[in-house]
Amino acid sequence: LAKQRHVYGGVADHVGYIVRDIRYFNIDIIQAMHDANDRCPSRHMRDFLDGMIVVLDSGGNLTEYFRSKAAYYYERAEEDQEEYLNSLGMVAEGYITVFVAGPLFLMTILVVVGMIDSTSIVLLQALIYGLIPGATAMCIVLLNIMAGSQEESSGVSSTVKQPDIFAGIEVVPSEEDELFAQLERAEAIGKYKKFFRNPLKAFFKNPGYVLLLTVPATLIYILIDVYMKGYLSLQPVIATVSGIASNASTMAFPALYILDDVIVFGMFVMLVPFTYFYEKRTRRIKNIESEMPEFLRRLASMNEAGLTLTSSIRASLKSKLGVLDREIRRMWKDIEWGATTSEAMARFEGRARTVMITRTTTLIIKANEAVSDIRMVLQIAAADAEAAHRLKQNRFSNMAEYVMIIYLSFFVFLFIVYVLAAHFVSMVPVGDATENLSEGMSMLAQYDADRYILLMFHATLVQGFCSGLVAGAMGSGSAYSGLKHSLIMVAIAYITFTQLGALGRNSCTSPPVWHYITHDLQVPHSSDIVPHKLQPRLSLLPRIEFLPQWRAKPAFHHRINRFRDRTHMIIF
Repeated sequence: LAKQRHVYGGVADHVGYIVRDIRYFNIDIIQAMHDANDRCPSRHMRDFLDGMIVVLDSGGNLTEYFRSKAAYYYERAEEDQEEYLNSLGMVAEGYITVFVAGPLFLMTILVVVGMIDSTSIVLLQALIYGLIPGATAMCIVLLNIMAGSQEESSGVSSTVKQPDIFAGIEVVPSEEDELFAQLERAEAIGKYKKFFRNPLKAFFKNPGYVLLLTVPATLIYILIDVYMKGYLSLQPVIATVSGIASNASTMAFPALYILDDVIVFGMFVMLVPFTYFYEKRTRRIKNIESEMPEFLRRLASMNEAGLTLTSSIRASLKSKLGVLDREIRRMWKDIEWGATTSEAMARFEGRARTVMITRTTTLIIKANEAVSDIRMVLQIAAADAEAAHRLKQNRFSNMAEYVMIIYLSFFVFLFIVYVLAAHFVSMVPVGDATENLSEGMSMLAQYDADRYILLMFHATLVQGFCSGLVAGAMGSGSAYSGLKHSLIMVAIAYITFTQLGALGRNSCTSPPVWHYITHDLQVPHSSDIVPHKLQPRLSLLPRIEFLPQWRAKPAFHHRINRFRDRTHMIIF
């Protein structure tokens, strides 16, 4: 047990102290357990050691003590999970109340206050770009602390530090060292060849590898898109439209404000492949864990009938266990090629890399190395695997409700922000339209409606991405599982704002905005005269891409805002 640090974590550390005291300090086992009991911070571990000391002193049945304690800790695990789920429910309700409804309330106030105080837009930017992501990060960290353990076991890495006194001594290489170096180089080259022969296999095994391709692809896509659309020029060209207004003012937006399309699409290019491979691997591991108890029970029944573990694995080849059938065939294939049963199961553990499978296979390997009759061990392992799987299923079913609540809260957030942008901010008179208002409302001339609408658009994107991560951390215990929720919410928010548009006055009967501009400027609808890459952004809702009149579809016309008394346009 002390050697299985990567499996049992802190328990293995404290058991290792007992082994150290007995082996190196010549302390008897009772005193070593007393000392470990004094050092151990866990109340459950101290209780377990106290009972074990009493059983050893009295000469009781240690096996029965272990069995009773195992049943007791199964019940404790269910009670602890119930408390944990209740705590998660409180965190979910607090997140929705404070970090979904709260920002929505503040946004509404800041948008209204912006009519009389132009500095409120700074607070709105801090809320959208700082407070919402920061609060989400703190919430995910809190959930990870509450969980207390990771779903995957990646083993233990160690480093070797050479003493400083040997720093100046040259080591004479031997013939064996050169051979080992050649072997290491050959193995490294073999790994690269294996990767390039079947890269998808490596991506399914470790989804993080796909980021080595998608991150450069995303950067290349963004640079090409920015260059083709002419966004690299940081000096905007202001074109005043004659006949529309007599008072022209200059406004300049940062490049980020017109590159949000590129950033959103780049995010999808980078994260969709990773999410796909991660979810495929997670689903496969979940299926293996659900089938593992039945597989262990079958092995136990075969072992009880007199078969060894190796023969039991061979007899299981004809079993129908779903995803686990392939792993059984791979284990038997390893055995046929000369590997021992323990080595074949260890390789299966390495392919799965989950806590439950690691603990189960480690227990079976050690039992098989000790005795041939491991029926009781297999039954215990099956019960443990079934209990672990039942706890996971219970958590998933309980937290699915809160995941749906997060989705509903996001849809409410999106609906209110969209209505606020499309039917309130876009109706505020700006520019020359404020001349007919009273002097008390003259400050509306400085109200930048387009910028507020853009910030609301960004708020829905940021809120959708962050809410998805929290949904994954609550439902599956990992923020990576929330990427699929984030991508879905971001896509819904993007489509809502860009395709539906913030419709203004008489938009249903108005021709496209570009029609007004080309008519007043006497610019023909020709891509030769006005390149497609210029793409003027006259209104930030909807995200208008330049389409010449002969290319525009009639169904697209009703989605375009009427040109709202703007005195200039920005062309990058």
